[in-house]
Amino acid sequence: MVPEPTKVSSKDDLTSIGISTRSGTAGAANVKVTVQILEGLEDSPHKLIAGHKSVELAFVGLDCATGTHQMATLPQFTRGFAWTTLEAKCHQGTEATRGCDIKAKEAELEADHGTNEVRINGEIAVLGKMTEAQHSADAKQGHVIVTDAANVVCVAKLESHWT
Repeated sequence: MVPEPTKVSSKDDLTSIGISTRSGTAGAANVKVTVQILEGLEDSPHKLIAGHKSVELAFVGLDCATGTHQMATLPQFTRGFAWTTLEAKCHQGTEATRGCDIKAKEAELEADHGTNEVRINGEIAVLGKMTEAQHSADAKQGHVIVTDAANVVCVAKLESHWT
């Protein structure tokens, strides 16, 4: 497969980011990477895949270990429809995660037979009140929500080109 030529109409269509050559190591050299910003409507499959790989590299190179860090990085790579879609997918991911977590706690409560009812009900209440930002900041799940949303957006756009 031969990559499609990249056409850049202006420097406003590009973003640059310094990515660490050794993630997590203070003083490590940075590599400046310039990528085309994804709009999301007419982006070619080549551009989508290249953009997705750039985002993955940025997440690793910038130590974006939580969804909060990832969401702070993503506006550099997306705008317009792509950004709006990504935000919507992150919201859907948050709601699905919240629902799964609550169901798991409800199953734990049912299996517990009242021994830890107060604690488990308290945890269910906390889960129900967690904001999207709190879910995104969760070190165990936040980065998964954002990465999954980015993957869904990329796959959906790729599929739209081939159907």
